[in-house]
Amino acid sequence: MPDEVQQDSEVRKLWKWLEKQGYSLQMRVAQVFEQAGFEVSQSENYVDPDENRFREIDVVASTSCEFDGLTVSVAFLMECKHADTPWVVFASPKHLDKAFHFSRILRTKLDVRDWHAHDSIQARIVARLLTAPTFEGAGERGFFSVPGYVGYGVVQSDLKGSHKENAKGSHKDNAYSAVMQVSSCIRAYDIQDEATFRESVEDYERRALETESRVGKLSNYARITFPVVVVRGHLFECCLDQNGDVALSMVKNSVVLVPSKGIKDAPLVPSCMSAVRIVAEEDIESFAAEAHKAAISLLSEKKAIQEVWDFECQKLPARREIDELPF
Repeated sequence: MPDEVQQDSEVRKLWKWLEKQGYSLQMRVAQVFEQAGFEVSQSENYVDPDENRFREIDVVASTSCEFDGLTVSVAFLMECKHADTPWVVFASPKHLDKAFHFSRILRTKLDVRDWHAHDSIQARIVARLLTAPTFEGAGERGFFSVPGYVGYGVVQSDLKGSHKENAKGSHKDNAYSAVMQVSSCIRAYDIQDEATFRESVEDYERRALETESRVGKLSNYARITFPVVVVRGHLFECCLDQNGDVALSMVKNSVVLVPSKGIKDAPLVPSCMSAVRIVAEEDIESFAAEAHKAAISLLSEKKAIQEVWDFECQKLPARREIDELPF
């Protein structure tokens, strides 16, 4: 009997520890997104582009489609956090257009109609998609709706007075850390995806020039990613009302804009922002369904994506030379 009591006590303590670390939330999020129709992986490794060391992202949910040699994937990269005190998003009214969801990818003020001129395969696909029928009225519905209030900061409240100060006299803010970590992760994926795409093109051209026979069609991969933080706890938005008074309201999800360097290691520019979605656990099933619908709507624009892929293939001088051969 004493052994059983001790074992039960250890199980309870272990369960509490797992809850606090967010592991059970991570498993639930993975399950919910899988049930929504995504392919899901957990604890994927990536190289932090700022610190040059391996980190993990909790959950990656993706879905993809083939376009005559090009595989396009839409993925949601998610950090999962347990919060024993509420998170507060500081928000303000902001006029945004439908492209703000992709500001990190587009990076420049180039007109989306001039999609050929954008500097990455992700940006060229996104710019072309923004002129496609999917985005007619997209600012009024679903995942691509444009919020009237947008977050410019997020903190975890210290209602229990338990946040310990570090050597610099400040405490670690789990909410801020989660948003910054998923922003760093998304940038790492962007950098790797663009590098992989370019390496594949360069390898194809090299093989085409070195061989006397046809090398077949170019095949490649492109991914459009969205950063998400899922929190087990209460989420609030704080803003000023019409009278200039502080207003606080509980929300199920919110959007925080975070400065981003984009794919290239270029200086930060004011227009280059990453839109990080923060979702309370209670809303995760609805969000997963909405995210899947959004992913499918992007991939359903086959004509637009095929147009970009045809443009990529036509740029290959080696491919053109081979296609002109009489045999």
